[in-house]
Amino acid sequence: MKTKNLMQFATCMIVAIVTSISAHGVNNPIKDPTIPIHISQLPRPATGAPRSSTTIEAFLDAEMTTIDVYLCNAGESVTVDIENTTTGSTYQYSVSGNGSDVLPISSTSGFWTITFTLTDGRVYYGEFIM
Repeated sequence: MKTKNLMQFATCMIVAIVTSISAHGVNNPIKDPTIPIHISQLPRPATGAPRSSTTIEAFLDAEMTTIDVYLCNAGESVTVDIENTTTGSTYQYSVSGNGSDVLPISSTSGFWTITFTLTDGRVYYGEFIM
């Protein structure tokens, strides 16, 4: 019985490796296309102020021209403003304060800003170049 399970496991591993190599090529390593965007709270809290339990993460996916956002303890909803300051293009989204969302943007290169405004008035800000 143990030999049969070992053979099934080995077969599955071989199939997974061959599938991965054929799909991506030996010399084409799998790369994560997302780039993290550093998000800071504005204005910066005074020294000694308690840290917020809010977590906001954003990642630029340049291949898909989207921003992937992950929010935790950010309230009921969050307004997200994204602007390409080079071209003046703007995007505004409303997302749940707990969860994730994918926000489409244009593929136009430039200097971009992203602002998260929480229902309690706190503001988080980030910048990126695409």
